Amino acid sequence: MKQKFIRIHSVNKDSKNRSKKWLFIVWPALAVFVVLKVFITIKTVSSEAELSYLEKEIEDLQKVNFSLEDDLANASSLTEIENKKEELGFVKPTSVVYLSSEETVAQVH
Repeated sequence: MKQKFIRIHSVNKDSKNRSKKWLFIVWPALAVFVVLKVFITIKTVSSEAELSYLEKEIEDLQKVNFSLEDDLANASSLTEIENKKEELGFVKPTSVVYLSSEETVAQVH
């Protein structure tokens, strides 16, 4: 009976040693996994923040672009050009002078 007890006791010691060996393997691997998970989470959050900033920047630039396109369309419209013609000195003449091809406009001396 004593031999069986010793044998069982030695089996329990071996299993405890195996458990300790597994702990030395599992805990460092688990620690590395947790550190990598935290690092990846931080990178993901910072990437999402940057993406959000860039999307806001795109939205602002699209608004400015739309406004500039609208200003360009208004400035090049015929109505706007007609309104600016008098400011620039283009007016309808009161009298028209026709020159014949025989008359000299400019003469070289």
